Amino acid sequence: MRELAFKNMEHLPQHRDLCRFLADFFLNQSGVGAVFLSGSAASGEMDQYSDIDLGVVCLDDQLREKIWQERLNWNFKSWFHRMDADHIKSHFIIYIFKPDIHVDINFYTYSDLPGEFESPFLVIDDKAGKLDSWAKSLNRKNEIQPDWSRVNHEQERFWVCVHYTWAHCSRGELYDCAIFISDIRSILENWFVRLNGEAFFNSRKIESRLGDELRQQMKDCFPGPDTKEIKKALLQLIALENLYSEKIETNLKVNWSTSKDAKDRIKKMLEEL
Repeated sequence: MRELAFKNMEHLPQHRDLCRFLADFFLNQSGVGAVFLSGSAASGEMDQYSDIDLGVVCLDDQLREKIWQERLNWNFKSWFHRMDADHIKSHFIIYIFKPDIHVDINFYTYSDLPGEFESPFLVIDDKAGKLDSWAKSLNRKNEIQPDWSRVNHEQERFWVCVHYTWAHCSRGELYDCAIFISDIRSILENWFVRLNGEAFFNSRKIESRLGDELRQQMKDCFPGPDTKEIKKALLQLIALENLYSEKIETNLKVNWSTSKDAKDRIKKMLEEL
């Protein structure tokens, strides 16, 4: 089991050796029962810029807290920057090791393991033999199919959000509008990946997974706090909504509840902005 995990890093000897060192270090700590990988280290898609995502499973909450309190005393000689990442979740620490390797270390217990959204998982070592079935079951869930059940509501929300942004842009709240456009964009980003067979949008490595089409389509949809940029972004998002909704209608036979008149009215407001 252990050598299979490191086999995914054979082409990255510095990552492999660092990962092996960290796994051995934590497995030798009293109170640690298992160590596993997630992310690209588990999927076998690592490159030289990839993080190492390491999960350390402690035997119970008290032992996890004891190990966590000792973190400033760990003798990792090759690190040059670290931070507690408790703004993301508890018992999570990030290291940057020489020369340039980012490592996420998460501490769990057997009753507090991560869910399917952090899969896939690859077990390095498990003294209790409890993790293999957990990892396999969640890795299978990673094959979930796209869910279109709320697509009509998503389209309704798209057009309400476009109108909201038009109104606030007209009022001069440009900073707020530039930020809010990410909510509008996210609706279409999810449509795009679903049309391409993925269940959820994930920006990580999307170019290598699905090609350059989305980046090209969305490149004008990241405006600064400027009326002309916001207007251009919204009109491009409307063009993409029309493009994607036609594909969805063809593929899924959707009867849209948003009328053409409503779309035209909102688009005209933007054109006059």
